Parts: sequence; structure tokens; C-alpha cells
Amino acid sequence: MSFDISESKNNLEDKFKVANHLNIFLRRNSVPIIMISSRYLKYGLRTSNARYIINCAIEAIELDFSRRGIKISSFKIYEGQSYYIALMSTDCMYPTVLKKIAMNIEHRSRIGSLMDIDVIDIDATSLTRRICEIEPRKCIICDDYATECLRHLSHKEIEYEDAINEIISNDKFGNKISA
Repeated sequence: MSFDISESKNNLEDKFKVANHLNIFLRRNSVPIIMISSRYLKYGLRTSNARYIINCAIEAIELDFSRRGIKISSFKIYEGQSYYIALMSTDCMYPTVLKKIAMNIEHRSRIGSLMDIDVIDIDATSLTRRICEIEPRKCIICDDYATECLRHLSHKEIEYEDAINEIISNDKFGNKISA
């Protein structure tokens, strides 16, 4: 496996751009922010698939919020070479409530396992599963914790690509996120 310095530089530049978008969005809204992205981007997840996953997440969030009487006050999508994210703010001032809704959406279906719905508090602190004392995510290939599989390179890149394509394909043909 070779290391491409230009690709690494582009990814780093994109991370700075995402951080900048997030900081501007936080300053403009002064409420907890929801950041929606797709997981496993480094495993060949095409932009069209990233858009599909994020659109599924947005649809599920809007439905869930509507049922709970939470209003979306601001919404914006940002796209770069190595990222595609959505940021939204609501009238809900309780980041833990938003995080529980996000985790519920991520766990309701297989497509949810490809979503990354983060909640960032007004002090720019991300509410993690560890902070909320929630069990880490499971791997999309096996039943181990995803962080451990990724850290130890437990699976081949092609296994991730196959699992991602199967999840997306199954979702596009009828297995939508249930309420």
C-alpha cells in the first residue's frame, strides 16, 4: 500500500474546511448543531452513495423531529473533494435529547449503520457515545466493535466495499428506516 501525500494533503484541507463550516454554523445559530455525514468514506463510498445515506438520515431526522414537535431552524449542505455533510440546527436546546434521537436513527436499520449523526453542543463539544455512556457501534461485517475492527484492520477493503454496497442496495429496494 503506497502513501499519496497529495491525497493526504487534500483530506487535511477538507477537514479544515469542515471545521470552518461547523464553527461558522455554530456562531450563527448559538444552539446545539447536528452534523450528518456518512461512515466508511475511505472504503470507496461514492459521492452518490454518500448523498443517498445523508438524504436517508435527513428524512428520518425530519420525521422524528416532526413527531416530537422539534423544529429545524437552519439547514445547509457542504461538499468538498473528500466530504459531503449536512449541518442543521433546531429549536431544541438539549443536546442529549438530540443525541438519543440520532443514535435511535442510526440503530433502526442497516442503512443507519452507514450514517454518522453527530451532535455538537454550543461550546463546540461533540457528544460522543462514550460521554453519553452508550455502547460503541458494531462493525458492518462482524459483530465486534467497529472501532476495534478498523484499528486492527480486521477486514479487507473489499469486504467493507461489498458490505456497504449490499446495505445500500437492500435499502434502495424497500428496506427504508422504520419509524
